[in-house]
Amino acid sequence: MPDVKSAPMLVSEFTGLEARRCGQPLELSAQQRERVRRGFEVLVREGLAFDGVAVEGVEPVRVRLTVSGPGDCALVASLHDARPLHRRLLSPRSFEEISELAQKLHEAVATVLSGVQMLPIILAARSVVLGAVADELDLVPMVTDGRYVMRVPHNIFVILRSSPQAQAAAEDLKHLFEQDDSTITFVRGKGTTQGEGATVMELPAHLWERLAEAQPASIFESVQQVEDPLESLVTRIPREDLSRTAPSDVGPQERGRRTDERIPPPGHLL
Repeated sequence: MPDVKSAPMLVSEFTGLEARRCGQPLELSAQQRERVRRGFEVLVREGLAFDGVAVEGVEPVRVRLTVSGPGDCALVASLHDARPLHRRLLSPRSFEEISELAQKLHEAVATVLSGVQMLPIILAARSVVLGAVADELDLVPMVTDGRYVMRVPHNIFVILRSSPQAQAAAEDLKHLFEQDDSTITFVRGKGTTQGEGATVMELPAHLWERLAEAQPASIFESVQQVEDPLESLVTRIPREDLSRTAPSDVGPQERGRRTDERIPPPGHLL
């Protein structure tokens, strides 16, 4: 891979992590921070490669993790232009190319964060069913416990099933949950034109005990995939069983007569 440090940055994506336990800042150790940074970087790279970006060639990915305060970290994923200098001068990146790369980086980071948030949900659920047909946003419905429905990225399941590098990265990233019974807030889009957003994630007690011996890839692979996971949630009543109102039951009991008093029209007459 080209040297990222010597290549100019094209686009970047900010993600903040705020860890709390009982309202107090929860600091990650240096080893935990490095494993989270490394796992996040590899998964973002795999997501971009899945989307057709040449992340091993002229556009390598780098993720920096910095501590911004007690219990707070900042993850900055960036794409760099590692082409030779003469190529960068002769063929500079257009605004459209940079905008497209920014959007793809944004989507790759969103996919990774969605996978992180799905992991404890899948692990804690008694049953999980995933749809097989993705929509135009590459989202599929996921039904947990036969009643809760959410739309999740289909990419994360495909990547984890097909990429050994992504599977190893998920093992690193799962150490974000070593702090049991706490709250993690993901802050996205800080300082960008796309607007800020925050997602608060409540970690159930004893989650790490269940996750420590489990592999995230196997957890995702265990999800049952069906063509229509929403079918069991839709109530269908045969048409012949519906109670119908006979035409004779509608309107007055008997026909009117010419001698009956006329009912005035509503409102004022013009």
